[in-house]
Amino acid sequence: MEEIDVSKFVVDLNDFNVIQKDKWNGSCGFVSIIEDQKTHIQYAAKVLKTPNVDKASDQKHFFKRLKMSIILSGHPGFPFFYGFNLNHFGKKTKSINPTLIYQLIPNGTLYNQLIQSNQFSQNTLLTNTKKQILILGLAIAINYMHHNHICHLDLKPDNILFDQQFYPVICDLGSA
Repeated sequence: MEEIDVSKFVVDLNDFNVIQKDKWNGSCGFVSIIEDQKTHIQYAAKVLKTPNVDKASDQKHFFKRLKMSIILSGHPGFPFFYGFNLNHFGKKTKSINPTLIYQLIPNGTLYNQLIQSNQFSQNTLLTNTKKQILILGLAIAINYMHHNHICHLDLKPDNILFDQQFYPVICDLGSA
C-alpha cells in the first residue's frame, strides 16, 4: 500500500453536530448521522469499538483501515472518506474509540432491499436492469479494490449500500 500522510485527514469533532446518534450498530462499532456546522452537509460517523487499543496489532489494523478508506475514497463504488479523529462524540472517557467520517449513503443496504423484495411482489428498486447495474457496479468496485491489493473479506448484502442514484457502494472494510 502506498504511503499516505494520514495527518491531513484529522478533523475536529467540535465542527459537527450529532443529528441522530447510534442510527446503525454493527460488530465493529456504531454509526451516527452528523452535520457539518458550516456547510450543513450530513455525514456518517462510524465510532469504532476498540477494546484493546493498547495492543500494537490493533493500532496497526486501525491505520491500515484508515489508509484503505483514503485509497478507496477516490472511486464511486466506495463512500467518500472525509476524515477521522481518535476520539468520539460525547463524554470524555479513558477508552479510545476512533471516529471515521464518511459520505452519508442515503438509500439503505442491499440486505434491506432483498427483504423488501421478498415481502412485496412488485419491488421497484430491484428490476432486472437495476440488478445488472448492481452486479456491474460491484464487479468494477471489487476490481478496483484488488488492483489496490485490498480484499474485503466480509462482502455481504449488509455491506452494500445504495447511493442517490441507487448505484452500489461497498462499505465496512473492517476485516479487509
